[in-house]
Formats: sequence, structure tokens, C-alpha cells
Amino acid sequence: GTLLYRSDKSLEQKSRIGRETGRYMMWGIDTRLTFEPDFLTSFMDFISPADLGDEASSVVIEAELAQSVPNPNVLGDGFIDDFEGSKEETDLGVRRSSWRPASPPDRHTHGQRGRMIWYNPLEQIDVREIYPTREVTGRDQLQHVLIMEFDPTEPDLRWGGIHADSTFNAPWRQSGPDDLPNRWAGLMHPLAGANVDQTRSRFIELWVNGNRGELHIDLGVISEDVNDDGRLDTEDDRSDGFGNNLLEPEEDIGMDGLRDEDETGYDPTINPDPHGDNFSFEGTMGGEVPVDQVDYSKINGPEDNARDPDQNRRPDTEDLDYNGFLESRNDYFKFAVNLSPDHEDTVLVAGGDQDRSNWGSPDSWRLYRIPLDTELFAGDTTGSSPLGNAGQQGISGGGTAEVNRAFDGVVGAPRLNEIEMVRLWITKVNEPVKMRIAAINIVGNQWQEDFQGAITDSSGNPVPASTLSADGTTFDVAVKNTYDNPGEYTSPPGAIIEYDRVTGLQNKEQSLILTYTNLQPYHSAHAYRTLFTDQDYTLYNTLRLYIHGSDHFEPGNSPEFFIRFGSGESDYYEYRTRVLPGWAEANHLKVDFDDLTILKSETELARRTAVVTDTTHTVTLSDGKTRPVRFREGPPGEGLTVAVVELEGNRQYRVLGSPALARIRHIMIGIYNPYGQPLSGGELWLDELRTGDVRRDRGLAGRLKIDADLADVFSLFGSVRSVGSHFRRIG
Repeated sequence: GTLLYRSDKSLEQKSRIGRETGRYMMWGIDTRLTFEPDFLTSFMDFISPADLGDEASSVVIEAELAQSVPNPNVLGDGFIDDFEGSKEETDLGVRRSSWRPASPPDRHTHGQRGRMIWYNPLEQIDVREIYPTREVTGRDQLQHVLIMEFDPTEPDLRWGGIHADSTFNAPWRQSGPDDLPNRWAGLMHPLAGANVDQTRSRFIELWVNGNRGELHIDLGVISEDVNDDGRLDTEDDRSDGFGNNLLEPEEDIGMDGLRDEDETGYDPTINPDPHGDNFSFEGTMGGEVPVDQVDYSKINGPEDNARDPDQNRRPDTEDLDYNGFLESRNDYFKFAVNLSPDHEDTVLVAGGDQDRSNWGSPDSWRLYRIPLDTELFAGDTTGSSPLGNAGQQGISGGGTAEVNRAFDGVVGAPRLNEIEMVRLWITKVNEPVKMRIAAINIVGNQWQEDFQGAITDSSGNPVPASTLSADGTTFDVAVKNTYDNPGEYTSPPGAIIEYDRVTGLQNKEQSLILTYTNLQPYHSAHAYRTLFTDQDYTLYNTLRLYIHGSDHFEPGNSPEFFIRFGSGESDYYEYRTRVLPGWAEANHLKVDFDDLTILKSETELARRTAVVTDTTHTVTLSDGKTRPVRFREGPPGEGLTVAVVELEGNRQYRVLGSPALARIRHIMIGIYNPYGQPLSGGELWLDELRTGDVRRDRGLAGRLKIDADLADVFSLFGSVRSVGSHFRRIG
């Protein structure tokens, strides 16, 4: 006999499809029996010539029997997506060295630039000040923030192009172009490599502390010409036509190209640095200055900054991408957010401190989530948008200023697949202001809205962007979690909460959010995810998902949720259910795979021949009940038919084409309005998409072989082998 056992080990607290932690046992017995039956020998003596039947006859019987006892997933569920990692981010960072002075934005000039200093304070802040519910250890307790101090009353002469007696210093004129609220200051951050293509991105997310001013964010191809003089200004000596990109002592004279004594107004005693561009930073001066009183006012000076550790002895230059040329092209998107707690832009706050009365406090942080939807294609239904396919994702959001109030227009012809620069700038203040930024990210999601139309009508055709705009229809995919949305977000009962194995602290728990407004009658809004490889769900019996509905959902105004999974848009299984408020038990989706395969096999011929008016077909599902099957047209232009079975509780099974549970590559989730009036708006939270009820079926395999030698006259042999469908080998 034989006994084999295998146990997989994994540090994961959730088993992922294809990487399950299993235990397997297999036992087997075998035997070999040898006989020399006399009756066979006598029989051969009787029928054989005298010289052929002298040898004894023999029969050899060999038999094997084996049973497998599998547990393919000791943790029970196989996770398809727990949505913890569905968020995709381009982190722009908050380190001072990664941000450089900005070129003048649209409708502003270099002469209107107010003085800005930006720095990372020596005293970092407690992470829990930003994310109160986050559990951290001592080594992860502090983080850097970027502080931007903007003074519109003081000219910024550090970057050349203007001087101390310029019109910038003219008295404030209430309606003139140089009045204080129109003065500005900003920073730029270049993107490179894969980060340039942001076609999958949906939002800009910004963690901010501050309650004054208007914050602008420009994305695209942006001029590097900081002082708008039309030439490349750099400290690097390019007299040979190239330069060496190393800061030599004699080159360290700043972006204005002037040493102190050459600057207008120089006086060695009373005005030794007229342009205020000399670098100086002493820190705490060996502990003599309290950390909260450190002077950062000259930390960004480009002259004599070779000793700045963040500069790494690189020449100050306008050439931020280091290609040797000055980029002067302007093709970018514009977004703007007013930080006042009394402004309507508070609707863009998606997390953090929701109490507006606290926003003036230095420990009050909030998350702005700014949609990247634009109005460029609100009336473009031909696909001829200047953004091309890169801009089509904005269609799903409607894209008007009413829908996305942060969108401020474009300069040139920007494209989301060509985001080479990010510009961050402040305006609309008439006195010095301080703003702190803890994080700034361009955010996308593994779950994408269909570029060809995430919102479809009753026939499955994409709704034109102009119609979405007129109806005010929007659909967005985002996330909420225990870190960014404390007090608002709650995890579903029964969800697996993971803990860091080193620190023992609770990790972030997150859900995918589907948000819609003004979804019209019989319209659908959906997002999809294409998996890297085919997934096999045949080890499981069910598909499960937690669903949370908005609190105002009631019978008659709650949407249907649907999920499709298969090999593509023409081969899929589908399940639909009506959504109730909260994490209701009835919202806990459970799809029986046996029912889906029965529906597919029993209607395979009918789906090729039936018409949508055919009501003669029925199907008996795994619960033993016989239900009618109706048919409806499949995707437009495909000539396919969908089989539909109604279940109790406003639920449905559907099947199209020839999907297979062993080959799942494409998953779609969405919202459907089943009513004759629009659904005004709401949210669905989705968590822990997984397969459940793992199959632990025992399997048998056997072999029987008989070999007979009849007195050396005849030899007979035969064998039979049987392997059950549930038998699993260990290997």
C-alpha cells in the first residue's frame, strides 16, 4: 500500500485564484496474485498433442486501487479581486527636489509672479494626523510633507526676466492685470517613461492642509520657459554647444545669469542680494534654533546652491527633461479647486476631515478627488476629438463644467497619453498664504470604463456624449477605504481583515466604488477588467461578492447590479440582482456555477434557433425547480441571442455564447436602471470578489490486469483501467 500527502505553505492571508494553498492526500493498495490452476493444465493436456501439454498453466492477476482526498484551498475562498490593489497611482512625490519653479500659466505672465518658497520641514508630521485610523509603528509614524508659502505682495526676482524696478511693484490696482488676486506662483514636476501615458487614469488625488486660495493643476505638455524670455536659461556653460550638466564653481550664479554685484540695486551693505536668489539654509544651527523656528526663506535660492544636498551639484536649468532643448509647446488640461470651506468646490472633498470649521487648523487634512473628465467631447459623437482615443474615457462622465466643476478648459490640443509635465500653482489671494501637501497622485483603476461607451442604452448601444451631457449622466469608478474615508467607510461584515505579519498592525481595507448620477431609464453603466491570464473556477461551486447600496435605496429607486464573466464580450455568464441599502445580507451575491452550466447546456441549441418572442423553453436548475427561459438579442451587430432565467428576489441568470468556467479572462461589473424614470444618483460599494464552496470531491482510480499462460500453448492477457472525474494526482 501507499500513502502520499502534500501540504502547501503560504504567507498570504487570502488565497488567490491559481495560487491556492491546498492539502492533498492519496492512498493506494495493489496486489499481485499468481495461480497454477490444475483444471487449465488438464484441459490443455486433453486438447494438445502429447509433446505440447507437459508444462503447467499459470494465471497472474495484478490489481491497483487508489483514492484521492483533496482540499484544493484550505482557506476556503479563492480571491479573484479583493480590490485592495485595484487602485493604480502615479505618485508625483512631495520631496522639494522633485519640484521646480513653474513657467507662467494660461492668462498669466512672469511679471505677475509672487514669491514662493517650497520645502520639506525638518520636523516631519505624524501619519495619523493625516490618516487618523491608520495603525503605524514607530519607524513608519512620520512622513514628509511639501509646504508652499506664497506671498503675492512680494515680487519673485530669482528666475530672471524681471528686475526690482519692474511694473510688478506698481501699486495694487483693483481691476488691473497686476492686482494681488491675479498674482500667482507655482511649481512644475516632469514625468517620464511609462508615466507619460495617463489614458487609464481617472482622477487627481491631493491631500491638502490649508483653506485659502485657488489651487490650479495643469497636466500635459507644458513650456519649460520659466521667465518667458524664449531662450533656454541654465547655469551650465554651453559655450561649446553642449555643456556637461555638472555645476562648476564659476557657474553657480543662479537662473538670472547675474552675480549679486550685477543685479539692479546692489549695495554690499544694505542690499547685497537684490534678486533674493542666494541659497542659504542653516537648519537648527547645531541645535541653537528650535526646529519650529528654522528659516526656510532662502532654501530655494539658485545662486550659490552647490552646497544644497538636494541639488547634487547639478546646474539650475529650465531644461527639466534634460534633453538639451527648451520645450516651448503648450498643450495641457487645466483644473482648479478653491480651497475655501465656504466654496462650492467642497463637493470635490472625498476623504479626510469633513468638518469645514476645522480646515484652518494645521492638523486638519482632507482629500480632494478631481475627475479627469473634460468637456472637450461633450458634443463630439464622431470620435474626432482632438484627444483621440486617449480622451474617450471622459465620455462616461458627461464632461461638462456642471458635472466636473474642477475642469477649467485646455490650452492647445492636449492628449492623455502625452502627460509630460504637471504644474501646480496658487492664485486668488491678497496676503501671504501657507499650504501643505501630504500626497499628490494621478489615479487610475484596474477596473476600467469602456472607452467606446461605459454607458449604454436598452439596446446595448453607447449613449452619445452630447446626450450624457444634456441629461447630466455620470459614471465613475473609484475606491474608498479605512484610511482615506474614516467615519464614512465601513467594511462588510465577514470581510477578511489582513494584518502585517511583521508589525501585527491592521492593513488598509478597501472597496471598489461605482458612482452614478441621472442614469436614464433602461440604461446601463459598466466597468471591466481583463485578466492577464485565463482563470479556472472549476475547483469551486459558487461566485461571491459583498455589495453595499446607498442608504436612500428603496424599492422602486434602487438599481440592479450585474456581473458578467467569461472569455470576452461575446461569451459570458451573467448574474443580476436588485441592490438594497447598506451591507444587507441579501446583497451578498452568491452565484451557483452548476445553475449557469445547466442553463448554457440546456439552451445551447435554442440560442441558435429561437427568436426573442419564443416562450416555449424551460430549464430545471440545481434546486429542482423548472423555470421558463426567455430570449433577448445579444450585443448589437453580433447576431447572438441571450438566454435569461428569472429567479426569486429580482434576480436573473443569463448566458451568451459558449463561456467556460475553466477559461475566464474578462469580467464586467455594472449598474442597470430597470425603471421608466431616471435614477438620480447613488453609490455601490463592492468588496471581495471571490469563488467559494471549494470542491473537495474524493476520486477513485483503479487498474486490473490478467495475464494467462496456458501450458506454453496459448498466452492470453487483458487489462482495464478506470479514473474517476474527481481523482487528482499529487505532483
